[in-house]
Amino acid sequence: MRTAATDRIRVGALTCAVILVLGVAAHAFVGWARHRGPGQPPAVNPTVVVVGLVAAALLTGWSLMGRARDRVTARIRAHHPERWVVLATADLPGGVDEGAGGGAGVDTDEAAWDDPGTAPAWQRACRSRLVPPLALAAAALLLLLGTGLMSRMASAELHDRGVRTPAQVTASGWTYTGLGHSPWVRVTHVEGGRTYASVVHGVDPQVVPVGTQLTVVVDPDDPETVGAVDDPAPSAVTQWWQNLLRLPLVVGLGWAGVAGARMLAWRSALRSGPWQPWRLVGDAPYGHGHAHGPGSGRGLDLGGGRGRDTVLELQDWTGEVSVVARSSGAGLPPPDDDVEVEGSDEGSDEVAVLPGPPGHPLLGRRLLVGTSAGVVEATLPRTVAEETRLRQRSSTATRNPLP
Repeated sequence: MRTAATDRIRVGALTCAVILVLGVAAHAFVGWARHRGPGQPPAVNPTVVVVGLVAAALLTGWSLMGRARDRVTARIRAHHPERWVVLATADLPGGVDEGAGGGAGVDTDEAAWDDPGTAPAWQRACRSRLVPPLALAAAALLLLLGTGLMSRMASAELHDRGVRTPAQVTASGWTYTGLGHSPWVRVTHVEGGRTYASVVHGVDPQVVPVGTQLTVVVDPDDPETVGAVDDPAPSAVTQWWQNLLRLPLVVGLGWAGVAGARMLAWRSALRSGPWQPWRLVGDAPYGHGHAHGPGSGRGLDLGGGRGRDTVLELQDWTGEVSVVARSSGAGLPPPDDDVEVEGSDEGSDEVAVLPGPPGHPLLGRRLLVGTSAGVVEATLPRTVAEETRLRQRSSTATRNPLP
């Protein structure tokens, strides 16, 4: 659904994509034009090029696909008014029918946050949403710190018990380690009448060119294990492992940031808007399974069925607005046994709905649905075709329930 906020976000995404492409092009041109002397590191970083181009492609694709989808939706609504469907909370009628305020036992004069079951459900939702990404980031951070600590301990042990020996630099270069390049030199030294060749990491080839005499620390028990005297660096394998660990660390923190922003936005919406009385017409598993009508006596059992997409068919209290949405059952977990949504009896078709703020970049297509079984987050379809598929799935499962 096209709004002023989505237009600004898409323009910003395209702007960022152009900046990334220009930055990658400048990086490649400068690296190509720069004179590269002996021992200098590679001027072009493959990670910068690949990440920049992939990010630019994703931002451009997301923005253009969104615009194309909105144009198709606008054309359908203009030429086929009978196919008008709710694709965003901005499509819902504003306000709540005053005459329907008591129908579902929902007080529309007070904010949804004032309901006794809302705050505990929101707190549990924060834990369920933030614990997985923070656990991923914490595990990656612990492994990263552990790897660095073990590498420093091994280097300190080598320096404590090693023997300083003169060596000859026979080759040098730079090794790609995932995020950049690490310098190395190959040295030869003589121990017990035998000549050993080893690689020392962290030595700049520009400072120590080929043919230079270099003092290294040699392990007396394993003469092939050597290290630099000053500022030793871990091996290339260790650096690769450390850079790989930084990926889940960044992903976990970004994931937690988006989840936290969404939960804070829901808290603001819960504090500023009331629960609205709606009816649950039916719910059907999106995959295999059969539908459950509102009178099945089980309530809306989505809080415990996490990871299972469910199609919800909802209708406002006046019966004029019909909505289908898709929920994974992992939005807000069900409250404790002593916490219930006021006025919603188990097995009843009466539910409380809180639409996300219209035009909000995170909540513009989302609803909170509250029943005696819990509170879940549902997502509205993106297109008319998706809405039709969801509605067909719901109606087919209702007409042909499995035994």
